[in-house]
Amino acid sequence: MFPTLALVFALLAGVQAEQPSQQQPQKPPEQRPGYRIGVAVNQIFLPVSARSFGGGFVRGLTKDDFQILEDGAKQDIANFYAEASLPIHVVLLLDISGSTRSV
Repeated sequence: MFPTLALVFALLAGVQAEQPSQQQPQKPPEQRPGYRIGVAVNQIFLPVSARSFGGGFVRGLTKDDFQILEDGAKQDIANFYAEASLPIHVVLLLDISGSTRSV
C-alpha cells in the first residue's frame, strides 16, 4: 500500500509542478474612458438635514446658515424652504385575542 501512495503522491506533485508553466500571464482588462454628460441647469433641489452633537435635529436654520460651493466658487441660494411637516408613519396595533382577556 505504501508504494501505491508514494506513486500517487509523485504523480500529483509532477502535475502540480507542471501546471504553472502552462498558464499564460493574464493581462489586466482594458479600461475604457468613462462617458461624461454636461447639462446646464438653473436650479437644483438639495434636501438637507442638520443634527446636533447629541443627535437631535437642529431647527430654525435659515439660508444664511448654509454655504453652497461648486468647484470652490460660492453659489447663491435662490430659494430656501424649511419643512415644518415631515412625513411620519404611525402604526396602531390592537391585540384583541383571547390571550389578553382576564380570566
